[in-house]
Amino acid sequence: MNNTQVVISPITRLHKRSSFVCEEQRITNYFINNARKEHDLYKVRVFVACEPDSLVAIGFYSLVITSVALKESPEEAQEKFERVDAMPAIYLAGVARHLDQKGKGVGKALLEDAFKRALLISEHAGAYALVLDAKNEKLANIYEGYGFERFTDESLKMFIALKVLRDAAI
Repeated sequence: MNNTQVVISPITRLHKRSSFVCEEQRITNYFINNARKEHDLYKVRVFVACEPDSLVAIGFYSLVITSVALKESPEEAQEKFERVDAMPAIYLAGVARHLDQKGKGVGKALLEDAFKRALLISEHAGAYALVLDAKNEKLANIYEGYGFERFTDESLKMFIALKVLRDAAI
């Protein structure tokens, strides 16, 4: 594996996104056409990966605050949040890397950065877990390798308790 060095920062108008292409056209279109607009409106917070000394986007992810209905939450969270009927969480709304970056560690760097930011957010606003919706079984299996669990056996909706990340000293 070639571990490409990346710099990850909040999206700006200076980031070059027009040549970005990932495996899913819908996500490519979102990143090129809407990511910065939604970031600027605080709908989501988008973070862009670039090689050092470059503003050409080679990957991105986005975060947003959410809550998960208690009946859908992990058992431990149900006990912890039973008084408020929802589990506070941070939603990892998307993670994508440029097709040319496959196998170079960009996806891993993006996830690790998301973990660190989720922990920081939870220190200021409180959140139980980082949650996401895997697009397919292949991606769900990859996320499981990072410690994510499925909400149910057949679900592609997944979570990792922030305590797990905190204990791992991410």
